[in-house]
Amino acid sequence: ILDKVGRFAIGPMLDALAITDSRTMRHRLLNALTALGAPVGPPALARLDGAEWYVQRNLLIVLGALPEWPAAFTPEQFASAPDPRVRREAIKLMLQGVQRPELRPQAVVLSLGDDDDAVMRIGLTAALEGCPPAAEPLLAKLLDHKDEEVRVLAIRVFANLRSRRARDLLLQQVLAKKKWWRRTR
Repeated sequence: ILDKVGRFAIGPMLDALAITDSRTMRHRLLNALTALGAPVGPPALARLDGAEWYVQRNLLIVLGALPEWPAAFTPEQFASAPDPRVRREAIKLMLQGVQRPELRPQAVVLSLGDDDDAVMRIGLTAALEGCPPAAEPLLAKLLDHKDEEVRVLAIRVFANLRSRRARDLLLQQVLAKKKWWRRTR
């Protein structure tokens, strides 16, 4: 049916995506919408502002799967959304670097400063591939994070940095104080 209806199915499918409770139906709709390609962009973008968080998340997934974003689309405004699931999708779009590679450093900094652990982990994983200098203070805070996995990822990112501050922070992590005479080892 989609092959015969084509572009005329975009509106009803976006409506159905906004109201469906079924995960299977959402998955099918997302696949069908992304299969239609670039014509889905403008109608999806028109519905993005002011939508519920779950609709925004789904529309960001659709926009991210398109070969080209609509000209007026910028994921930065959604990277600071109140809901962490929307932020997560916006950060993923910014980190892709395919459409607009200049957003990647900003996405790393935003994600490392996020209070949601999932968004923070996405940023740490991206920082392993390349970390902007502006992210160093945020990484330094993560060295004391309560989660051991986050601390280990932050150490791995610092190991890739070539700055004096990174070296000093890594040395602080490995030096231990002896109980007697307060010497370091």
